[in-house]
Amino acid sequence: MQVGAYLMNCHPPERRNADRHRVDLEQIQLLERAGLGEVWLAEQRTTGWGRGPAPDLLIAQAFSRTSTIRLGPLAHLPFQHPVDTAHRAAYLDRLSGGRYQFGVASGSLPSDRPLSGIDRMPGLHRAMTFDALDMIVRLWTGGPERHRGRFRFVDVPDEPETVLGHCPAPCPHPPIALAAIRADSAHHRLAGARGYLPISPAVAPDNRYLARHFANVAGGAAEAGRFADRADWRIVRDVYVADTDAEARRRARTGAMGRYWEQILLPLYLRLGLAPLLGRLPNGRTVDPEHIDLDFVADRLWLTGSPDTVTEHLADLSRETGGFGTLLLNVHDFGDELPAWRRSIELLTTEVLPRVRARDAVGVRSRSRTGEAVRGSITHFPTRTAEI
Repeated sequence: MQVGAYLMNCHPPERRNADRHRVDLEQIQLLERAGLGEVWLAEQRTTGWGRGPAPDLLIAQAFSRTSTIRLGPLAHLPFQHPVDTAHRAAYLDRLSGGRYQFGVASGSLPSDRPLSGIDRMPGLHRAMTFDALDMIVRLWTGGPERHRGRFRFVDVPDEPETVLGHCPAPCPHPPIALAAIRADSAHHRLAGARGYLPISPAVAPDNRYLARHFANVAGGAAEAGRFADRADWRIVRDVYVADTDAEARRRARTGAMGRYWEQILLPLYLRLGLAPLLGRLPNGRTVDPEHIDLDFVADRLWLTGSPDTVTEHLADLSRETGGFGTLLLNVHDFGDELPAWRRSIELLTTEVLPRVRARDAVGVRSRSRTGEAVRGSITHFPTRTAEI
């Protein structure tokens, strides 16, 4: 199991924009020093909690302050022209020496869509997303050509001296990821069919529901004649580690994590109709929406506790989902509680993860002895040499 992060850009309204940007930059540097391999950044427009309309600006600055960590957005493709997105991503990939990664999300803020002139007709945003992704990949892999998608048109200038800087670093494009909350998402079906990285933000306490996410990925892969490797699968969870269970829960519940969940995430998810997932328990019962509050989320959904407790949580998560490659920490604005958050990261990376990996290694050896085919539990991205 590897570890990365999802930087939610969830800053409290009272924090100035410049300070929000600084907090995120410092967070990325902290995560790299702790040994995390990747960070994905949210894109948001219409929330008072830390608008992040241009994650590529933060990514560009973060690349200049880091040396190994991979960075990329979980972007909403319909909001920009695919040619602009393809060029900006390729440019960042070259600037970083091949450390860029390209993520696609559907967007959980319904208010972002009408702001960009996108109708709320069911399925339209998804269709625009997939159409844009097709055009972006065509530009990266085949170069500029006349192409008419369902929603956008790409033309090629007639001037022979025109040079289009569309190509990212070789190989032949950055790793592409598709994120989805629901187990039957077309995003994950497409990820399986094309060999992209599936990302699953967890909103259900029942890990067996998460297992259905990968079944969907595997189904898409099988239809395309591919093999879906669990090492490519990323799961997003809220994790907080402290010396004791009580301290970890208190810090998570009363700090930035709890405030964001109580004021933004939980009301948003309930408005989006996700109560059946939030209330889905491992015993098969579903809790009524009126009983889903912050304490329920803290006790049922978050992975908090001492190193021993969080080790058990992650072991359960791995076993009940069938295994995955990378745990992505749901990172909030911990700028005002940095020492405790730094301690949480330290305990996770130095005490929890070694124990989890030791258990994984035992499981791999056990499956090998029984003749079960085993795929690696660590995703190795190919070495990509960029022209700087």
